[in-house]
Amino acid sequence: MGNEKDYIRFMTNTKISSDLLKFFKQLEVFFKGKLSLSTVNFYYLPTNIKGFYPRKIITGPRTKNVKMTLLKGDLKFFKKKNCFSRKNKIWFLLGRDQTGIYLAQCKTTQKNKFDEKFFPRFSRFVHSNIKSILAFKKELSLVDIDDVTGLYNQRRLYKDLDVQAKKNKETKSPFSVLFLDIDHFKSVNDGSGHLVGSQLLADLANRLKKVLRPSDTFYRYGGDEFVIILPGVSTYHGMKIGKRILKKIKEKPFKIADLGDSFNLSLSIGLATFPIHVKSVNGVLELADNMLYRAKDLGRGRVCSVADIFGKGK
Repeated sequence: MGNEKDYIRFMTNTKISSDLLKFFKQLEVFFKGKLSLSTVNFYYLPTNIKGFYPRKIITGPRTKNVKMTLLKGDLKFFKKKNCFSRKNKIWFLLGRDQTGIYLAQCKTTQKNKFDEKFFPRFSRFVHSNIKSILAFKKELSLVDIDDVTGLYNQRRLYKDLDVQAKKNKETKSPFSVLFLDIDHFKSVNDGSGHLVGSQLLADLANRLKKVLRPSDTFYRYGGDEFVIILPGVSTYHGMKIGKRILKKIKEKPFKIADLGDSFNLSLSIGLATFPIHVKSVNGVLELADNMLYRAKDLGRGRVCSVADIFGKGK
């Protein structure tokens, strides 16, 4: 089988699910063991790129630029059938999704000739499995989504915090956590109803997304509380992002079109940085939450961190 590092390298560069990766590993064993094929490589070709480029290798040599012997013109063969051979190499169309196609390239010898008549039935089996795995992945991803705001939920937050902590061990790069709470939001729900409250939560989430970087992740923690993970961000820069968030919220009122009402919202934000302020995943979230309540005690509508109180960390 391909080196384990090859699979890990591919997973860090693409959005392939672990279940799909395991299936490819099993498929490689089948190609080599049952079909007596050698040098099995799997490729993913995005269809949204002209000519199916760039090409991404799933298994195979650990080189930056892996050249495929599949020519652009060869793709036309896959419109008619799922397998074709040229010289001592066989190409298989394993399946496709909305973003691209999955291919396998195998080598054969004169001693081990591959019977192409076998492949159509085998191809249907492989395609069915890939399709099921991708569908399951999509369904599973919805479990991590908050249905009011469309943000990630608390379940996903704890998983991502663990991921960031592991990355810190490898890269030594800190990350900061912002804990946000809408000031006096209970009065909105009590005075205008929960439907209006839900709409305001969704509108606030959409407005704040425009402030964040693509690498930042945004979560609804529960009620009117939100959490943002800022990878690679120090306390100093975390404070600057927090202040930009406050400015974005204050720049104009939130309007409910159906009612014609508008609401001026403000936030209180707590900030903690891992591992500068605390060296545990649960601790960084708890500390950010404590700093949130410190911001409320100081008058609301502000960002507060440990650095403000004790001057610890930058």
